[in-house]
Parts: sequence; structure tokens; C-alpha cells
Amino acid sequence: MSDPVADLLPRVRRDLLRAGFHLDEAPTGAEAARAGLFVYALPEGVGVRWRASDHVSALPSTSPSRGGEGAGTAEETLRTAVHLALTGLLVQAGHTVVQQPGTGDVIVIASVIHP
Repeated sequence: MSDPVADLLPRVRRDLLRAGFHLDEAPTGAEAARAGLFVYALPEGVGVRWRASDHVSALPSTSPSRGGEGAGTAEETLRTAVHLALTGLLVQAGHTVVQQPGTGDVIVIASVIHP
């Protein structure tokens, strides 16, 4: 019998690559804060993490006068948009997706049969 997470990991990577996302290898140690889109294995499935570059982090906060309900950082706004795009894409590809509490990472659940 095969490992469901080991089988799911390359499928998630393939789906993201086919959609045009550039994937980086998961950073470790001193590189843990590096910007990029990372796909990694978890006991319950596959995690997808996006980390903004310093350039995005340095952008000014969004203004409530520009249509938002409250001020938020540019990084928070962009992270929400990226996670929404990732979630929509992965659901369209037939995956079951949840958001990891605390980090906001997108988690693709391995226990569900995927096409």
C-alpha cells in the first residue's frame, strides 16, 4: 500500500506548476524566512506556504479610503489574494483544501480520494 501523502505531494506540485506558479524548495535553518511558494509534506496532507519578499513587506499599508474596511498591511492583503488563488486552483483540480490555523498555509488533505 502506498503512502497517501507521498502520492499527493507530486500531484499538488504538478497542479501548481501547470497553473504557472514557480515553486521553491522548502527553506531550512537560516533560510527559513526566504520568500517564495513552498510545498511540503505534513502528516495530514500537503502544505502550501507563500512568504512575501522584503519588497512587499516594505510597501505602505492599504488605506480604508481606497475601499477597504480597515487598514491592513500590503503583505496581509497580498497574502490573502495569493491564498485565495491557491485554494481556488487546488479545489478546481479536485483537492480538498483547508487553511492551517495560525499560519494561514493552505493544506491539501490526503485522506480524500482525488482524481
